Formats: sequence, C-alpha cells, structure tokens
Amino acid sequence: MWFKRDLRFTDHEPLFMAQQENIPLLLVYFFEPSIMTCDDADVRHWRFVYESLKEMQSKLKSFAAQIYYFHNQVQTVFEHLCSLYEVQTVFSHQEIGNKVTFDRDIAMQFFLMIIKFFGNNLSSMVLSESCDQNKIGISAGKKQCAQFLK
Repeated sequence: MWFKRDLRFTDHEPLFMAQQENIPLLLVYFFEPSIMTCDDADVRHWRFVYESLKEMQSKLKSFAAQIYYFHNQVQTVFEHLCSLYEVQTVFSHQEIGNKVTFDRDIAMQFFLMIIKFFGNNLSSMVLSESCDQNKIGISAGKKQCAQFLK
C-alpha cells in the first residue's frame, strides 16, 4: 500500500481494497527528493506529513504493523522491493498534485508495465482507474523484477 497525500486509515479506498485482497501488505510512504524540492513544496507541509505519519504509526502499534518511510525516489525503491518480495499488487490513490507527481505516476505505470512485459513469467497485471483511486497489480516471482532491471 503506497500512501501518498491521503494519510489516514478511515475512508481510504485503496487501503480498503488492499485489505480485501487477503495478501500480506507492506505499507510505504516516500519522501521523494524531486517532490520535496519543487517550487510549491514548503517545510510546513513536510512537517505536517511527518506528524501525520507518526500518528498513523502509533495507531498501527497495536496491530504489530508499521509504515515504512523512504527518503528516495519511488521507482528506485520499488526496484529494490521487487528484488526482495513477490510484489503482487500496488495500491494507491491517483494523486492530484503537480506536474512532477503526475509525471512520476505515469513513469511508475510504465515501469510496472515494462516489468509485466519483460518480467519472466509475470502472470498478471491489472490496470483500473476510477476518479479517486489507481490500482496497478503485478504477480511476480521473488527475484524476477530485479533480473530485468540489472
């Protein structure tokens, strides 16, 4: 589950959909340098994001779960995650942001499609959009993503 701007647990459609899949979930948030340095970025916003994530973390303690934070570009981290885990599906909201986040989301869709096309026995990929959520699904072997990316 890739958290973007919607940092809450209630009334969160992609999180609900992820829970319905009955698969192990990895909760992630990215402090992306390319977004943090945009002209429309502000330290107050990033402080709010950090405080929101801390609050979410405290709520997850009782479930022995956590959100993993990364200070890196999304695709770089997903390349690494694909080398460690069998990534089946990536759930997230379709972000309404600036051109950088729009381009990032397009690049991530392309990245996941490339893995699907060249991914050595990737078995399924589902693209579906509604007005407020984006679901990109992948089923792959544990090391298959990394093999393509090397």
